Amino acid sequence: MVILLTACRGGAVASPPVPLFPRQKDELDSVALEALFIGDLTIVDDCLRATDSDGHTVLPIWPHDFSLYVQGDAIQILDGDGYLVARVGDHLGIGGGEIPTSFARTKVDSSTQLILDACPGPYWLVGRVN
Repeated sequence: MVILLTACRGGAVASPPVPLFPRQKDELDSVALEALFIGDLTIVDDCLRATDSDGHTVLPIWPHDFSLYVQGDAIQILDGDGYLVARVGDHLGIGGGEIPTSFARTKVDSSTQLILDACPGPYWLVGRVN
């Protein structure tokens, strides 16, 4: 008995999965976090993370007016004016600071709380991107 299997190849191109993108609920207050995390922007288990050369990873909590934009196979982060800040795969510096989970939960709205549940810390409160 011979079984013949065929595969269909359509013209559709699969889009990359859209990662979870946590944002701050409003502008940072007078507390200035001035540390710098240098690493690569990656997706790990559907969570948008930054990973340094030692393998330490953080989950950035982006400014409230930043947005995620998917174009073709590129996943991009735009600032509040719509300018490109970073792409997944970029090596970048993220200003801000690492914060505990309890503090992270006070800086995000209720919909982002669900993202924090799905994407464990450590969390990085983003102040600026270099």
